[in-house]
Amino acid sequence: MASNIPDGVMGFRQNPVSYSLVAVSLALYGVSLALPTAVCGDLKSYRGYEVLEIGLFGLLTLDPRWFANIGYGVMVVSALRISSDKAWIATFWAVILATPTLFIPFLGCAAMDHPEWSEALGPGAYFWIAAIWVAALAVLIRPSYLPE
Repeated sequence: MASNIPDGVMGFRQNPVSYSLVAVSLALYGVSLALPTAVCGDLKSYRGYEVLEIGLFGLLTLDPRWFANIGYGVMVVSALRISSDKAWIATFWAVILATPTLFIPFLGCAAMDHPEWSEALGPGAYFWIAAIWVAALAVLIRPSYLPE
């Protein structure tokens, strides 16, 4: 007899494909934190963890891309859990907020007395965006309900 009780702990579902994609996504995110992400004037670069640390400054400059990290966390949990069908909302917004990084420089390179625009992306930015896209795929392929 089929049951609607989750087959994992605390609602976590055993879904090897989603688990694998989440593991790849977390690895990409971890690598993005260690690599140079933003290249600023005089070829000064900031590693991903430094960009994440000063992310609140991004909020002050009205750069919403920092919110993609919150959406990323929601996506990772949603990919592992049996969650509501509304998980796609966090996925949509995280992808929408992160992807413009490929095209739009961000304000946050510290100059003597004022912030400057980034001049280029380091490899960490591409790993960060890839982590978000892989997590989005994990959310989109995970089941949102238990089959009977």
